[in-house]
Amino acid sequence: MQLLPEIYVVGKWPPSDKKTLQTLAMQNLAKFMFTNPKSPQFLAITPDEVSLICSEEDSEGWEGGEVDGGWSCFKVLGPMPFNLIGIMAKLSDCLAKAGISLLAQSTFETDYILVKDKSVKDAIAAFEEEGCIVDIIEDLDQDDAPGENCTPS
Repeated sequence: MQLLPEIYVVGKWPPSDKKTLQTLAMQNLAKFMFTNPKSPQFLAITPDEVSLICSEEDSEGWEGGEVDGGWSCFKVLGPMPFNLIGIMAKLSDCLAKAGISLLAQSTFETDYILVKDKSVKDAIAAFEEEGCIVDIIEDLDQDDAPGENCTPS
């Protein structure tokens, strides 16, 4: 797995706040969708909220929502087939045993685990104790290699 170099923020807006969401979409989402982002971004739309996770740099100009910053992001190296069972559960369990809360995100090919930046060293230790290799990425232009996919025992 990899520890990505960016610090992330999580933002939330009520779906009823149409004006703010339109502004957010015009300023941020179009940029995310039509450029090749250096860091992952996640969007979730539910009847209760609109949530967006991205790097601090990409969150500039956010207004009107509730924002929580200071998250670090681990990428589980993929692709991982959908029939692979228990990877996220094992990673979550090893963080829980270390007393570390997480925010999990999944894409078609892999999983991401966000932890508060103050817990990142403890998270690395917990993952490594579980048998994971954690590569610390210092440059987002670096390829996904080296490293191995993390399949805790």
